[in-house]
Amino acid sequence: MKKAVFLTLLTWAAFIQYGAAQKGEHIVELKDGSFIRGTLVEYRVDSIVRLQSVDGVIYTFTDDEVKDINGKLARNLFVDVDNTGFVNTTSLGTLLASDPYSGSKGSFSLRTVNGWEFDNRVQVGLGAGIDFLNANMNVPLYADAKYHFRKGALTPFLEVYGGYQISLDDEFNQDDIWHSNYDPKYDGGPMLGGAVGIRSFQRDNIGFVFTAGYMNHRTTAHYTEYFWNGFESVPLDIEEELVLQRVRIGVGIVFN
Repeated sequence: MKKAVFLTLLTWAAFIQYGAAQKGEHIVELKDGSFIRGTLVEYRVDSIVRLQSVDGVIYTFTDDEVKDINGKLARNLFVDVDNTGFVNTTSLGTLLASDPYSGSKGSFSLRTVNGWEFDNRVQVGLGAGIDFLNANMNVPLYADAKYHFRKGALTPFLEVYGGYQISLDDEFNQDDIWHSNYDPKYDGGPMLGGAVGIRSFQRDNIGFVFTAGYMNHRTTAHYTEYFWNGFESVPLDIEEELVLQRVRIGVGIVFN
């Protein structure tokens, strides 16, 4: 746990350091062999590059004229992508929990969100997917909102979402007499979650996302236990109200 926290803080510190470097000097190398020093004002992938020189003159070049800008790292960090408009984010992930109901091992999770990103870096949309609780399949339907901390190819963001998990299982497996096969059926129920993430555009309209977050899901578990009454095993159907708390780690692709 301490190692994970340390790596997270290290990542954020590196991002802040590179973000601050954006205000410093950049060197644009043109394909004709010339160099121009100044501050990068705007860079749109496969489009234009604007640089303000030390004497205040703003130069505009097409992306085809530019060979490099402070190395490939600078291109990835400081690219100014116009993200306004329709956005689809699709991610694969794993749901982690330590309680006996969710399972101690990771469960498969698929999420896709169709939404709209506004000029103020706020994105809203509707999401759906497939989540597993042990062997039980659920379909989450939810509203999703994200806030990106900066415009550009690389940005951290916060995400919150809420909705309902629909269970696709119609029956459940019964325990044996020794209760060794606990495998309940889960009803649908409300869900609420949040995450932090990083989005990185590699092209003008396609990129990658990484997220780590928490999800709370309320449901009812149905299962059968057997009791010995002194003569035979007697089945007893059980209904148990549960609050499932899980961590979701995911990676995916974003289309803009």
